[in-house]
Amino acid sequence: MKFRLLLTAILFTSTLIPVYANDETYIADFETWAPFRIADSSVPNGFKGLDIEILNEISEKLNIKIQIRRSPWARSLENIKSGESDIITGVAYTDERATFIDYIEPSYYSVTPVFYVQKGKGHLIKNYNDLYSYSIGYSIKSAYFEPFNSDKKLNKVEVSTEAQLIRMLVLGRVDVIIGTNPNLAYDLLQTGDNLKAEPVYYAPPKETKLYIGLSKKSKLITRKKEIESVLNGLLQNNRIKKIMTIYR
Repeated sequence: MKFRLLLTAILFTSTLIPVYANDETYIADFETWAPFRIADSSVPNGFKGLDIEILNEISEKLNIKIQIRRSPWARSLENIKSGESDIITGVAYTDERATFIDYIEPSYYSVTPVFYVQKGKGHLIKNYNDLYSYSIGYSIKSAYFEPFNSDKKLNKVEVSTEAQLIRMLVLGRVDVIIGTNPNLAYDLLQTGDNLKAEPVYYAPPKETKLYIGLSKKSKLITRKKEIESVLNGLLQNNRIKKIMTIYR
């Protein structure tokens, strides 16, 4: 009887721990960016969300281990550039980033840029030119849309995370913040600050495509085609959309 219980315990445990045929371990580091990457201390890697589900699928299909490490977004990009990390998710394309990131095709999701102000002030910004009259908080090293990204005439205030942006807006330290939907709307809802902020009337006619990227200095780049195959499979089976409904 004891032997049977022990055998059952061993078999059950083995279904919970992935077994890798080799010692290939790659680093993915990033900051929280709900609902793509949601901090969750109850899970082993500290994150859940769409990006984590995709990384798990890549890990399983390629029989590799992907170690997740939390870093501010600016640091994550630097780590990819230097080759200290191997893979990054939720990254928009820019010509500068393309010098050190090999983008996995196709894009797996799209977000839209959005500006928020304190409740009752959304009418103050009806077009792009209205932005010049206000201070605008944004997340450092983030790419939103042109001409905003390269516009040096705007009074832009950089911070590390979107969570900080929300606090600054609520406290009146900046007039406007920029983020992306559904991310910013999700964060506002989670913090309860959705009752204190609202989107402006001006909606940029842009769409930002999100990609998985590999460091051009990583050995994982030799398996790019395999990763693209995994991603295409998830898209063709509508798995991405189904997963997203869980976290939105």
